[in-house]
Amino acid sequence: MIHTRPTKIVCTIGPATSSLAAIRGLVNAGMNVARLNFSHGTWEEHEQRIETIRAVEKEYGTNIAILQDLGGPKIRTGNIPPELATVETGDTVRIAPLHGTANPPSGTIPIGYDHLLEDIPPGGTVLVDDGKVELEVLKLCADSLTCRVVRGGRIESRKGVTFPDQQLQMKTPTDEDLQALEFGLAHDIDYAAVSFVQSADDIERTRDFIKKKGKDTPIIAKIERKIALQNIEKIILSSDAVMVARGDLGVESDITMVPVYQERIVRLARNQGKAVIIATQMLESMMESELPLRAEASDIANAVYSGADAIMLSGETSVGHHPEAAVRTMARIAGNMYQYMGIDESTRHHSDESLGDPQGVAMSQAACMAARQVEASYLVAHTLSGKTARLIARQRPPQTIVAITPLESTRRRLALYWGVSALFVPGIELSFLQAIKKGDQELIASGLAKPGEKIIVTAGIPEGRSGVTNIMKIHIIGSE
Repeated sequence: MIHTRPTKIVCTIGPATSSLAAIRGLVNAGMNVARLNFSHGTWEEHEQRIETIRAVEKEYGTNIAILQDLGGPKIRTGNIPPELATVETGDTVRIAPLHGTANPPSGTIPIGYDHLLEDIPPGGTVLVDDGKVELEVLKLCADSLTCRVVRGGRIESRKGVTFPDQQLQMKTPTDEDLQALEFGLAHDIDYAAVSFVQSADDIERTRDFIKKKGKDTPIIAKIERKIALQNIEKIILSSDAVMVARGDLGVESDITMVPVYQERIVRLARNQGKAVIIATQMLESMMESELPLRAEASDIANAVYSGADAIMLSGETSVGHHPEAAVRTMARIAGNMYQYMGIDESTRHHSDESLGDPQGVAMSQAACMAARQVEASYLVAHTLSGKTARLIARQRPPQTIVAITPLESTRRRLALYWGVSALFVPGIELSFLQAIKKGDQELIASGLAKPGEKIIVTAGIPEGRSGVTNIMKIHIIGSE
C-alpha cells in the first residue's frame, strides 16, 4: 500500500487505537507515522503497540515509521494549601522549591523545581496550568520568591508550571528519558523526539547517547519553549527534524505570534533540508465530533500550503472517539489542498549553503529540473541513507518521489518526508543499469508505475556507498 499524498500524517497511538483492528483502520485512512507518547502508558503497552504496528506494516506491505516521543522534564505544583487554592488578580503570593517534600511551607505554593530561586529572577513570569494563572516575580527571599498575581484563578496540585523567558538548568533529556530511549532503541524505533528543547546542546546529548548504544536513530527537536526560539537556527541545524508543538509554545509565548513562529520554523527547517511536523489541536473537535470545525480545516490547509512535511494528530487518535474519521478528514484536506493549490511558491526559494553537500544539492536540483522539462511521472532515487530522496523532497517537485533502498531502516524513516514513497529492494547492485532494472520491477510490482512511463533515476556509482549520488538518467520503465 502506497500513499501518494505528499504531506505525511503522524498519528498518536493510545488506548483508543492500540488494537490490531484500530491500527489497520489508521493505516487504511492514511497514517504514515505512528507516534508513541512516553508521557503516558507503560513500557509494556508501548511494546505491544510496536509489535502491532510492525505486524500491520508487514501484512499490508506498507511503510510505517515509529516515532518515540520522550516525556521530557516536568515541572509541576506540589500539594496546594487550601488557602491558596484560588488566587485573585493583584494578590501577593509566595512560591518555593518543593525539594521533594510533601508538605510545603505555610502559605506558600510549592513548585517541583530545585533551581527555582537560582533561575527565576525578579521580573520573571511564572505560568501555572497552561497559563490559566500568571504570576510575576517581585523579589527573591531566602527560601522563596514573592510574586504578584497578574491573572488570577484556581491553582490545583500536580499542574504544569512554565517559565517562558528563562533558560533553565533542567536536564533535557532527563535520566528517565534516556532509560525510555534505551528501551525504544532496543525495539528499533525510527525517530526519537526530544521534549522541551532549549538549545542545540540538548540534541547533542541525545545523539551522543544514541551513538553509545550503537545506533544512528534520527532526532526530532520539539519546539515548545519560548527560549528555544532564540536558539532555533542552531537547534534545527543539530537535529534531523523538528516538531512545532503549538500547545506549549502557545502557553509560553504570545499566542498571536504562534502562526508567525510556525511559518518561520517551517522555512528554516526546509532551508536546512530537515523535515518539519506541525502538531497540536489540528482536529481537536473531532475527539468528540465526527466533523471538523471550519477553522481546523483551514489550519491544516495552511500547514500543507506552507510546505510542512507532516501534520500530526494527538488526542484525536490516542483517546478520541473518532480516530479513523479524523485521519481520513486530515488526509482529504491535505490531498485536496495539494491537488488544487499546490504549495506556496515562495517556499521553493531557499539557500543551499547550510546543507554542506554541494554535489548532492546539484544532483537533486538537476533531477527536478529534468523531470519538469521532460514531464517525467516519477523521480526515483536509489539510496542507502535516504539523503538524496530528502534533498529532492526539499525542492517540493510535482512528481511523486520514490526512494529505492536496500535498508529497512531507511525505508521506514522516509515515511516522514514530504512526497516520498520508499520501496525496499534487498541487495546492492554494482551495476547502475542492473539497479535500474530491479527498480523497474519493484515499481511495477508495487503498482506505482507502469511499463512505458518516463522517470528520472538518480544513483551513486559505485553502488553501496552512502552520500555519493553522482549519476542521473532519463529512463523509460521497462526499457533496456
